[in-house]
Amino acid sequence: MSFSFARDYLALTREFIGAGNEQTNPEALARTTISRAYYAAFHSAQDRLFALMRDLDPYFNPRHIQDQSHERIWKCYAGAKLTTVAELGRRLKDRRRRLTTTRVHR
Repeated sequence: MSFSFARDYLALTREFIGAGNEQTNPEALARTTISRAYYAAFHSAQDRLFALMRDLDPYFNPRHIQDQSHERIWKCYAGAKLTTVAELGRRLKDRRRRLTTTRVHR
């Protein structure tokens, strides 16, 4: 079976949620879990968006899109009036960024 960001990162996230023991660094586990959860959601949203675009245009090729940035994908959902998906994506992205870039001092 080939690697799928959406499917495999979601499975990995579920494993991380149940993982953890006295030797696991809780901060590292939290950072890794939220990061994988975000990328599972992002790639799932991106895959769905590209599938919808292919339905509209059978010749659609996502490689021809110049800006496939995370912000661009969420803006596409907002522009399509799928604001709940767009808002949840942005919130998860912000949480991932804050959690994975904030240094915790002990």
